[in-house]
Amino acid sequence: MIPITIYTLIAGSLLLVLLILSGRRIPKIWLILWGISPLLIVYLLNPGFRVYSFHSFMHGGIVYQILNGNIPPLDPLVAGHPVHYPWGPHLIAAGISSIFRITPFYSMALLNMASLVLVLFLIYRISRLLIDDDRAGILAVICSIYGVTMFIPEMLGLLPDGFPAEIRGIPILHKFITLNTLPIGLVCFLLALYAAIRLLRGSRLVGTGLVMLVSILGTGFFYPAFVPGIIATVATGLVVALVLHFTGRSRINWLRAGLVLAATCIGLLVLKPYLTAVGTGTMSNLAVLNWTYIGKNSLKYLLITIPMLVIVLANPASIRDRFKRPALFVVAITTLATMGSYILTHLPFDNEYKFLLLSTVTLGLLGGAVLGSLRGSYGKYVAFVLIGLLLIPSFRIVRLRVSRGRNLASTYVERGVNVHSAEKEENELYTWIRENTATNSVFIDRELEIPVLARRQLLVAVGGSRRPGQKGFGGINIILQLQSGYDTGMLSTRRRIVDRVYSESDRLTKVEWDELQSLPGDVYVVARTPEQAAKQLRAGFEMIFASSDSTYTLHQVR
Repeated sequence: MIPITIYTLIAGSLLLVLLILSGRRIPKIWLILWGISPLLIVYLLNPGFRVYSFHSFMHGGIVYQILNGNIPPLDPLVAGHPVHYPWGPHLIAAGISSIFRITPFYSMALLNMASLVLVLFLIYRISRLLIDDDRAGILAVICSIYGVTMFIPEMLGLLPDGFPAEIRGIPILHKFITLNTLPIGLVCFLLALYAAIRLLRGSRLVGTGLVMLVSILGTGFFYPAFVPGIIATVATGLVVALVLHFTGRSRINWLRAGLVLAATCIGLLVLKPYLTAVGTGTMSNLAVLNWTYIGKNSLKYLLITIPMLVIVLANPASIRDRFKRPALFVVAITTLATMGSYILTHLPFDNEYKFLLLSTVTLGLLGGAVLGSLRGSYGKYVAFVLIGLLLIPSFRIVRLRVSRGRNLASTYVERGVNVHSAEKEENELYTWIRENTATNSVFIDRELEIPVLARRQLLVAVGGSRRPGQKGFGGINIILQLQSGYDTGMLSTRRRIVDRVYSESDRLTKVEWDELQSLPGDVYVVARTPEQAAKQLRAGFEMIFASSDSTYTLHQVR
């Protein structure tokens, strides 16, 4: 079933490209269905991937905190603290879950699909402002999301030892298949670009300016990692425009340029409290002009983008004669500014790669429009071969996501808004917690399922051990220690508490007792073996729940 589906996707995609290049008019609804088909294939053939994709459990825990009535949400992995993570998309997902009575994993998948449709529409609209050619506009969409590079991880062996490479999220279709918060942020970022182009082209000042302001606010609320891309684009565009103006090569419409700058500044001022609250750890670990990373990131950028760079740079006549200046200016400046942001900055876990993603989207838009503008039989043949090669990484992503982790699908069961454990006694534990404890209760556990299956907070996440093949908790420790900006002393104290609670001989110190007593809710310990249960009873922690065969018990810390 899986190979047939993948081969059908490949054949259908190549046929679609061939029809587009031949000049056939294809109904837009068919293009949209093709565009979302990779997501549908993965979600239908591997339903568990919605649950297991990288750190989706972290996202699910935040959604459940909002469903519990906490706005802003509390951090499900560090009890008693507001989440140090952008929670805008989780608010939307919580609304979808509440309305349709589905789990956060379903609601975030629906949000991904809706965001992809909007992204396809916005890229198409931007491309039509760039070049008045429907074929070029459609190919711009295909290249920007699905076909921006020919590089795949299997090629790493062809590189010299130690050669830097960045493969995460490339092409950006990957980010729509996995459960994360980037897709809706990209919608807002592209809407800001679209509004900026419309402003510079002479659209209504007030209406278009408001759209740009709202889109900047949306970018910051839903995905603050893209805000530096907006700042870099506006700043770079202003500098280039001033240079062109004072050298006599172009003239600035000061009113419209000022409105773009004003919308950006007002948006940043409004966003400042929110960005400060959710981005403390990220900003404190930001490095600028680190020459080691400048060299590495430059090589990474070239490795990923060189096919598209060649396509764009090899066709200056087509760009000069057919592309419209306001749109070309904005798209080109965005590509250069986000490229510069990627090369010149460094974040924990190499998270500056998100600027690389932005740059590939606008570079792919330019390259796709160039391929669509090629004329003659030879030009169409070249475009078809290049697009076919550029689509290989997307086909690979779909194949991997359909097959990876399929044997994990039975670990959890989704019913209504809640996710249940497929193990009977464990499900008894989580159900009892949901129905009999306050939503501000805190749980000590060496496993990580409590925030999702029980909808409660952990004292601290310590990694989890029972399901090492599980993908829903990826990167948790990096997020807590480097991105979230929590005090390392506090995290260390809480991890020591967890270790002592489950140790045979250790007792809690006064400092550790004080930490537990400072928490706003009741504290409980989960025991998953008879030995752990006996240890809690010896420590004086009252047993308040036991599963049907006493495999799992729950103890209250008093």
